[in-house]
Amino acid sequence: MKKIFTTVFLLIATSGCSFAQNLTDKISEKQHNKPLPTATVENGKVDFTEIVACSILKIADCGKKYSHRLSLMKGWTDEQRRSIVNIMKIGDEERFYNDDDIVDDSKHYATKVELKDAVAFGYPISSLYSSGYYEGSAFGVEFTTFYGLSQISKMFSIEDIHTAQNEMGYIWAIDDRQNTYNQSLYDKKGRKLPKLSDSDGGCGAWVTFIPDSKTIENGSGC
Repeated sequence: MKKIFTTVFLLIATSGCSFAQNLTDKISEKQHNKPLPTATVENGKVDFTEIVACSILKIADCGKKYSHRLSLMKGWTDEQRRSIVNIMKIGDEERFYNDDDIVDDSKHYATKVELKDAVAFGYPISSLYSSGYYEGSAFGVEFTTFYGLSQISKMFSIEDIHTAQNEMGYIWAIDDRQNTYNQSLYDKKGRKLPKLSDSDGGCGAWVTFIPDSKTIENGSGC
């Protein structure tokens, strides 16, 4: 399976905790009837939980409120937009989606939005990014620490994600190809996340935790 952002472009809400709490309570009631761990959003922090839940983890349905195609910041609140400190781009995203004459691996783009005072599920994040190439695309979130990344994986079980993504057949795994220090991540039942390298390597869709870049990425492709 071909990864996107980290190979093409390695440079590269709502305020308060109500959405995160309601979301985790909803999942708990449906699947385990136990509250999932959440963290309160501190004063002065900007919450991106809804975007991460809907567009990356895909554990909530926000309809067409958000999009990482042509407008990474679609649906963002004014407060979320004010948290932007820098935007970096490679390639022509509009041409990527609209020019059918481009049919090889030179067709790619990447956009990274760097943030300040931003959190998701109560843990600090430093950026959101989207990227695409000829046969796929991805949307991801970068946490400021490995600890934050590791706490997100512990909020859900492997069954939670597979249930939410059942129709798409998502792989939920740690990207062991980008894990220099051989770190482990666990689900809420204490089980290690499966390794991405253990998948069949064909075309598909994935939610992967990438230790080296401290990111969670949702993508599809070949």
